[in-house]
Amino acid sequence: MSHMDFLEQPKNQGDGSKPSKAVLLEKDAKVDAAKKMADRTHETVLEVRGFKCPIRYVNDFPPDEFEELVCTFEKFDVDGSKTIDKHEMRKMLADLDMDHTMDKANELMEQIDVDGSGQLDFAEYVEFVARIKRGDSLLRGYAKLTASLNETPMSVLDIQAKKRQLTVGYRLVEERAPTSMHAAYFVMEAVLTGKWFDMVDGAPQQFVGSKRFQGIGKTTRDAKFKSAESALVKLKSMMPGIAYTPGVIPENWMKWVRSNFARGVPEYKLCSMLTTKGFHPARNSGLMQHLIASAELKKELERDEEFMGMNLGHDGDGIVVDTLEAYLDNKLRMGFDGAVLVEVMASFGFPPEKNPSLIQRLRRNEVSAGSQLAPAAIIEAKRPRCRDFFQACEEGSLFEVKLYLHAGMPADASEEVVGGT
Repeated sequence: MSHMDFLEQPKNQGDGSKPSKAVLLEKDAKVDAAKKMADRTHETVLEVRGFKCPIRYVNDFPPDEFEELVCTFEKFDVDGSKTIDKHEMRKMLADLDMDHTMDKANELMEQIDVDGSGQLDFAEYVEFVARIKRGDSLLRGYAKLTASLNETPMSVLDIQAKKRQLTVGYRLVEERAPTSMHAAYFVMEAVLTGKWFDMVDGAPQQFVGSKRFQGIGKTTRDAKFKSAESALVKLKSMMPGIAYTPGVIPENWMKWVRSNFARGVPEYKLCSMLTTKGFHPARNSGLMQHLIASAELKKELERDEEFMGMNLGHDGDGIVVDTLEAYLDNKLRMGFDGAVLVEVMASFGFPPEKNPSLIQRLRRNEVSAGSQLAPAAIIEAKRPRCRDFFQACEEGSLFEVKLYLHAGMPADASEEVVGGT
């Protein structure tokens, strides 16, 4: 009988009367049991080489981590009995650089040997590791055991791939039979799928697809390790930015941006090129403000060479004219960082030593109420929030929005998601 057969509606009894309360309760119990049975058919199953993860711990271990868990169990199960006895537990403690006396092994066995058999079977070992992962205070000293699960090439690759919104899969490409000259070998392939950026004819191009990285080894596990290591090496060479937290751009790359902008490389191309290298320029407010302010100031100077009130590249007196004063005040009111504006002005040849009071005011993020900067100028202390993508969207600044999109900001990004990363 199918478990769904229990879901029939209760029928009247032969004499025409309705079924008793006891019969209805029995039916309800069968319905609940049928639903639970149906739910179990959809539960995730983790299994590696015949070792199954108990259902209640399935969500504690990603597939790659569970595979490594099986490997550690097999490593400690020296005699291959599919259990770990007290002597093998001593070896496990020794590998963890812990007190590995027989007394210590007996003490740990008493803590984690659920059925009291004197041996640790695989289910008990899984529970032991899961308790460590969950922060069981009684097992705090064994954290090194779980740390090792996250140090494999597969685990590291999985972490790096998630940072890039890439998915990782593995497949067996080839199994080479043993010969008189060598043992059997396996070829595994790591497949990374998602959004990629490549340089084509000097310009960054984006595509969605897969890249494949192969590894060879005497076992499928060894080959999988090699394929993951190969993928990591390629990712790091192609995308040095994956080594940094999203939004962090090291100074050498910041200098690269500034020097290339000064050479005439468009700001949108610089942002795109940074994304091809694995960086997240859209999440670096300082960089984005610098590029936006630089691009706008460049346009102003193309329209009016005297916009900054000096002959750039020659000795100037540092007097700030109304046009520059209004430009700076407007940027501060919009939420631009004054320190960024100082850097932008310096990159265009403005000598800070000629007008220290202006520089100090900008670094304090203070907006002048007068058209000219003077000792008696009234200063507004209150500033809006830091200028970002969302403010640009609210105010309809098409130039800023487009630049953020080139810098890798998702078009459907929300403040909660971006702020929480």
